[in-house]
Parts: sequence; structure tokens; C-alpha cells
Amino acid sequence: MNKSVKIFGVFGLLLAVTGCSSTRVSNKEKDYELTIVHVNDVHGRAKEGKYDGVGYGRVATIAKNLEMDKKNGKVIMMDGGDTIHGTTFATLNKGESMIEVLNGAGLDYMALGNHDFNYGEKRLKELLPKAEFTVLGSNVVDKNTGKVIGKEYDIQEIDGVKVGFFGLSTPETYYKTNPKNIENIRFIDPIVAAKSIVKKLQKEKVKFIVVVAHLGDDSSTEKKYQSIGVAEAVPEINIIIDGHSHTPLSEKKVVNGVTIVQTGEYSKNVGVVKVDFDMLKKGSLAIDYRLMSKQEILGEESVNKATFKKKVKELTLKDYTIKPGDTLLKVSREYSVSLDEILKYNKNIKNPNNIEIGNVYKIPVMEEVTKTVTEGTTVRKNGIPEDPKVKEIIERIDKDQRAITEVKVGKSEFKLEGDRSVVRNGESNLAQLITDAMIWKTEADIAITNGGGIRASINEGDITVGDVISVLPFGNYVITKELTGQQIKDALEHGLRAYPESLGGLCQIAGLEVKFNPKNTEGKKVVSIKKDGRDLDLNRTYLVATNDFMAAGGDGYSSLKDGKEVGHFPGLDEVLIEYIKENGISSNRKTVEKRIIPVK
Repeated sequence: MNKSVKIFGVFGLLLAVTGCSSTRVSNKEKDYELTIVHVNDVHGRAKEGKYDGVGYGRVATIAKNLEMDKKNGKVIMMDGGDTIHGTTFATLNKGESMIEVLNGAGLDYMALGNHDFNYGEKRLKELLPKAEFTVLGSNVVDKNTGKVIGKEYDIQEIDGVKVGFFGLSTPETYYKTNPKNIENIRFIDPIVAAKSIVKKLQKEKVKFIVVVAHLGDDSSTEKKYQSIGVAEAVPEINIIIDGHSHTPLSEKKVVNGVTIVQTGEYSKNVGVVKVDFDMLKKGSLAIDYRLMSKQEILGEESVNKATFKKKVKELTLKDYTIKPGDTLLKVSREYSVSLDEILKYNKNIKNPNNIEIGNVYKIPVMEEVTKTVTEGTTVRKNGIPEDPKVKEIIERIDKDQRAITEVKVGKSEFKLEGDRSVVRNGESNLAQLITDAMIWKTEADIAITNGGGIRASINEGDITVGDVISVLPFGNYVITKELTGQQIKDALEHGLRAYPESLGGLCQIAGLEVKFNPKNTEGKKVVSIKKDGRDLDLNRTYLVATNDFMAAGGDGYSSLKDGKEVGHFPGLDEVLIEYIKENGISSNRKTVEKRIIPVK
């Protein structure tokens, strides 16, 4: 082929997506024989979300529009694993909803991540036949049959060149899912498996080898289990489409001639790899790579503002004069306002049962008023739209799942407090319920989570699945780590550093009694830590349950990041639902237990 300088930028991609025309450029666009669109560690986030990525609908559009341009050659979509578990959308029907979305998006290949085993081996085997794409479990072996889970490798002939595909999963799955989920599964050393499969592919005259992997480059992972270790040991591989460590690689990483790419997490970025077969003899120079960000994919945001008159309800304080026969309780019922609210605005009332005729009190009422308001509608320009087919699948599943989210899991005779003004400033009965559930599920010594991860309260009455999802909407997993007493103390110091100011990273705990002096300097606020009535041993190692966000150092919890991971458990929302079903809500929980105690 006659080729010249390539143009591989967002401008060209957006033109392909939107169908717009532009001034013709002097350099002819470079031709490629293979294009790979990829994501990893989506963790059940099928749709766009404020805290998530762009969703599979837009990933599908990117792939399909690239496919429309023949200069991109064969377009293949790949997923680096940890895909079918992690949100209510995924877990309510144990992964089947995600399989349906991936089918609709036109996924070609997927690696198995450790969390893809969270439903257990049996359920995974039930899901595989439903997949219209190829799951490459090249080093994942069924102990009973000796066969790999999914397919060992695949070969496609593209533009006259044989291209081989195989997948690698992390042996860390042994402890990064519940061990019971993989009792009959064996994970072959990735390097050993890769060398074996490369030999088989070479016998088949394969000239270009693509690995979709769930290995990552986390420093806490043994190097031989990292994608870097595989690249160093098996240079015959051309490219590794990686996952597991949630690492967004803005540029391709070349190790021992092997190109490694990874997009991060939750489809916050989408990777686009382009391969020029005419340059294969020049190694990694034949591979171009670009990481598309969420902002780039969604397009530029602007706000269209409009001013108009609108009827709104507004809190007003109405004067009420006490008449003969009046009681505060009678007044509260007349105006449909709680007695506590009346007392809140009338500090001069010393005894609610003893009020005098003629006294004037402020009664808080909601009144409808007409106001001139200005509201804005956010619009996006030059963004990539969702694929209609994938969007329809997601909307249909969402609708079907509403019946499930309304399922009752328990009942509370009182409010479980999760308001941000409470959980970011101190303890609450809901926060303690969550941390107690974490210990119950994991059998850890201690539990710690962040107040900012609790997003809503649960009102008195029936508790539904949807209520719990509203409280814990992020899809975080529960993780156990081995931490020294000193590391735990450091985490508590960090979590209490801003008290009494509001802080999303405020620690909520179980298994400890902590006394601290808010007036002390930062890092020296903790006065004492008791575990089962005894001082915490700063040199001893304890098993600590936390969420995966904090375990990775989220909210600045660096001491938690340094701990050794021991176990992975279901989503925090799943754990709380299970705990409530098994244990109910005790009347004792109406009162907040003193676990974190400010002292002078």
C-alpha cells in the first residue's frame, strides 16, 4: 500500500461519528489493517454516570463509527475483565444483564477478571453460553475437566495476516474473590501459559499476537503476575490489552518490545489501538494508541438559561397566637408540622406542656409562592451519542429491575441517619450498621469506611433494595487487609483530622473505641484506641475490613493502601442487604453507640 503521514486525533474521530464534513487536509490519512477499541474494569457500570464513565452505549458507537471508515481496517472491541459484577444493574440477575449489554454492543473478546468469579464458578459457566463474544480464559482451568474456562485462543485472518488472540487472568483471584467461588478452578502461571500458547500460535503461522489480560501493573502484585512481567518473559507477544490495576495509560507502554495499554476504570476512558501491518517488522512502531477521555467523548458542556415565573413551595415562619384550649401538639397537627420543628424556631419555650394564652410563636409552614427563577439546561456539543440498540437494552433492563429494587429486605422502627450533615461530621446509627455488617461478613477485627460514601438516610418503615442502593450507590466492594496497629492509628488520625468540620473522608468504624482531642494538632489528635477493652497494639497485625476505594488510598488513606490485601467480598450494598435480612434492625440501633469520642 502507498501510505503517508497519519492523522489520528479526536477531530477525525468526531467527524466520523457526527458525519460532518471539513476542509480537506493535504496529508492523506494513514491506512491501518486492525483497530482495537477497548475498556477494562467496568465493574457493572453499563451506562453513563456522574461518578462513572461514558457507558457501553458510547463505546459501541466509537467502534461502529471507526468501522465505517475503511482506513481503520478490521475493528475489534475488547474488554479487559472485571465486567459483570459491581453495581445493582449487574448483580440483581447475577451478571446476565451485563452479558446482554455486551452482546448488544458487539464485543468480540473478553478476559476474565477476579470479580467476574464473584457469583461463583457454577453461575459463570451458566453465563458463558449466553455470550455472543469470545471469553478467553487461557490460563483459567477447570480442575475437574482439565479444560480452560471459555476458549484457549482464537485466530483471525485479517488482510492476509493471521492474528492470534488469547487471554490471561490474574492468579490473585485466589484471594481477590471469595475462595469458595473458585474451589474447582486453577490459575496457571501467566508466563507459563503465555509461552505455551505462543508456541501453538506460531505453529499456526500467526504473525501478530494480541493478549487481552487482567493482570495490571500494581506494585503490590508479584512482578511475574503483572503484564510487565509477562512482556519481559514473552517478547513474541505484540500487544497486551490490560486491566486489573485500574491504570489509565495516556500513552502506550513498551516493555521488551511488547506494547501495553490500559484505560483505567468504569469506562472513564476508552482506548483506541491502530495497527499497521506493513510496519510489523518495526515492532511497536507499527502500533498507534490513543486514550479518549470521558470529557472528550461526552463533548463540550454548555448551559442554556431561561428566566420565567414559577410556583414554588417556600418555608415561611407564621405568627400564631395561643388561644384558650390550645396545646403545642394541637397546633403542630393543625399546621402538619412536627413538635420538634416548632421548638426549633421558638427557643423561648422551656416547657412544651406549659404555654400561656396570648403568647405568639413562630410556626414553620410551607407556602406556595410565585417567584421569578432562572434555570439552566445542560447541553453537550460535538459529543459521541449512545448506540440506540445498547441504550434500548439498558433502558429495558432498568425498567424490569425496578420490580426488584422495590423488594423489601427488612424494616426499621426509626430513621437510620445518613444525611451528609451527619455522617461527614460524626457518627450515625446507619454508619454503624454498615461497619457492623462489614465485620459480620468478613470476620475482620475492625471495619472502617468513609462518611462520604454514605449518600442517603433510610426512613422509618420498610427497607427496600432500592433504599440500600440510594445509601451506597458507588458499587464499592468490601476488601480485607492486614494492617498493623500503627497503620490503623494513622488511618484514624487521617479520618479525624478536620473534626468538627465536615469531611467526606471522616472515618466510620466498628470494632474499636477511639478517644481523640479535636484541639490537638493534626496527626496527634488520637488519645487512645481500645480493642475489646484493651489498648490497640501498634506492633500487632489486625484484619481490617474497608471498601475498595479506601483500600486503594482513596480520600487520602495512604496507610490503608500500604496494607496487604487478604480477601475480596461482594459489594458493600450487597453485604448490607444480606446483614439486614439475617439480623434485622435492633431497637438498640436507635441510639448511636459511642465509638469515636471527642475529649478535652
